[in-house]
Amino acid sequence: MRSIIYTCGVALALAGSAMSLGCNVHDNSLVVDDPNVNFDTDVDTDNVEQGQEVTVHVDVEDKVLVEPDATPPEGEADVAVYVQIHLDDTSNAPLLITAEASASVTIPAETPPGKHRLICAVHKHDDGMPTGQEEIIEINVKASASVGTDG
Repeated sequence: MRSIIYTCGVALALAGSAMSLGCNVHDNSLVVDDPNVNFDTDVDTDNVEQGQEVTVHVDVEDKVLVEPDATPPEGEADVAVYVQIHLDDTSNAPLLITAEASASVTIPAETPPGKHRLICAVHKHDDGMPTGQEEIIEINVKASASVGTDG
């Protein structure tokens, strides 16, 4: 009798914890509410120069990357997204808007030396609204060496 009560209690506890997770299970399919965005680079993030092009790699799990002015593939309009890459704050104008898995972002020449953040923000293709999914690459911008001529 005691083991039946214990088993029922464990089953209820497991059912309650599964319901509190951020996903739904329908017809044996797992539906993820907030898929992950992967955002990385191969450059030395501690030594980025003003005006440098930084190659970034983007992948949004369970979504299809589609350029904002392109038509999504048939049947995938509801999962079509693109990304905006910002420097330090998403309220600033984006440095790049793309749906490419690999792209080059130019660090503005006027960026002050010091610590900065490249922010990859995912946007819905249908209305352009941000999904709230963001990933960050921390960079350290160094002053670029400028060559002057005396004359």
